[in-house]
Amino acid sequence: MDMKLIVCIFAALTLLIAGCTGGEQPPIPPIQNQTPPIAQPEITNATLKGYCSDNMVSVSKCGDYIVTVSKLLGGGRTFYKGGEKIRCPVVSPQYISNECKLASAEASTCELEVQCPSAEPELPPAPPKPVNLCENFTSGMACTLQYIPTCVKVQKTSGEIDYRSASNGCVACSNLAEGEIALAIETTSCEEMNLKQYTLWDVGAHDTADACWFYAGNHLFDVTMYMGKHPGGPIEILSQCANNVTQTFAGATGPGNVPLISYLEENYIIGKIVDGEGKLHPEE
Repeated sequence: MDMKLIVCIFAALTLLIAGCTGGEQPPIPPIQNQTPPIAQPEITNATLKGYCSDNMVSVSKCGDYIVTVSKLLGGGRTFYKGGEKIRCPVVSPQYISNECKLASAEASTCELEVQCPSAEPELPPAPPKPVNLCENFTSGMACTLQYIPTCVKVQKTSGEIDYRSASNGCVACSNLAEGEIALAIETTSCEEMNLKQYTLWDVGAHDTADACWFYAGNHLFDVTMYMGKHPGGPIEILSQCANNVTQTFAGATGPGNVPLISYLEENYIIGKIVDGEGKLHPEE
């Protein structure tokens, strides 16, 4: 074999072996990502309103977050990002979670905000229509009082309340003007019927020499100015402030030797005692 040919073959083999055992390699081209990025939907006011509920005050777009502010527990916030939901109640700074701190920092600037509509308030029930006790005054309650002096509580067409005396229930009803309503017909004087109502709590607050009240039966008396006139001396009255004196003063007399309770009813009565529902306190 020609020596020259042998040298050429040997040289070619040498180069081939060098390339397979660590010679410089050509760079590998990067793999191109063939999947295009998914476009994120645009956040609009309508999008934010979709987060509103009866318990929400507002919804905002803040950076990559949608943030809702709750009406409950002082205005806690919830952060939405992708499928992530972070609830952040209003708590003292030392109890705020790191997750909430990070979300608050990242959502510190807001581009959009909508106010959530308030739920329609429930309307209070309509007040009951007053019952006119004289609607059929020829029969029923009004005429059961036909032989007893009465007082009728009248609601005028203007809405004002008036108290009118009558010789009996039927007369009281027949004297009503058109459109007036008899709210109550009582076998008592109009002065008694028109007395202001007080509870025992009211009485208990008047137990000093500067403001002394007590009651007998259902009648309440302000005896602050009477103490100095009482025949038994002021101490006897002062010791009964805020008390029930029905039995205590049953046989006592006032100025002019008049029964004390009768004297007080003529001069110092200010109201009548009722319970929390407006019913007369039981006489003792």
